[in-house]
Amino acid sequence: MLKRLLFLLVFVVRAAWGAVALDIASTGQNMSFLSPVTFSFACSTCTPNLYLRLSSGEIVGGAETAVSYNSVSMTKVVSYSPGSANVAGNTAYTIIYEMKNPPTGSHTASITFTNGAVGGTGAAFYTGVAQTGSSSGTSYSAYSGSGTNPATVSVSSTTSGNLIDDAFICICNNSGITGTGILNWTGNYIGVWYGQSQYYSSTGSAVTDSWTSVGNSGWALTAVEILAAGGAAAVTKMQAFIMGANDETYQCKPDEWLEAA
Repeated sequence: MLKRLLFLLVFVVRAAWGAVALDIASTGQNMSFLSPVTFSFACSTCTPNLYLRLSSGEIVGGAETAVSYNSVSMTKVVSYSPGSANVAGNTAYTIIYEMKNPPTGSHTASITFTNGAVGGTGAAFYTGVAQTGSSSGTSYSAYSGSGTNPATVSVSSTTSGNLIDDAFICICNNSGITGTGILNWTGNYIGVWYGQSQYYSSTGSAVTDSWTSVGNSGWALTAVEILAAGGAAAVTKMQAFIMGANDETYQCKPDEWLEAA
């Protein structure tokens, strides 16, 4: 009787990818016509792939001129202004700066403006962030000079595993402010000019960043995705089996997996 042999190859594809997560956010800083604005801040778990974002929403007489952490200049992601006197008669700015692989321990964050600023500022450490190439996606900004409510901006074409955070300035006249994301920090000047930041998980599709404040008279908003560090590249592995005449199965070289190029 002829033996029948059936040779089987099983292919397995696996990939590993990182995910961005909040490590810790700072306390929001109230800004009241001071320059520079400084505060001390430290990461918490600090690993893996540590990344720092400093953001601010402010009304100023001029743009920021220097942003640093531990006396090392941070990299500008975006500095947005809708123009002179365009937000309820004020010149508003939303800014986001970043630092890859920042030092651990408590260090001083500092923002210097051409003139003193009012509003709020703060920072947040994230883990799982890309350390080579770009760590930030495209920036999306919007504003209202007359208090359209809610304040929204749409971040399109997001990628699951990333996070989105923002910088927001609102002339809110002491009214309560609520966001649809998770609050990072909030700061203000005399309960009227509010700077705030929140973050969202990327969904793989468009994400709407939104703040609501009853009675606001103007705002500016910027949101930028934080890009995850890639894990191991996808690999294909191959395993061989032989099936005998009586349907018994034999695994070839059971302890050896071959990496496909």
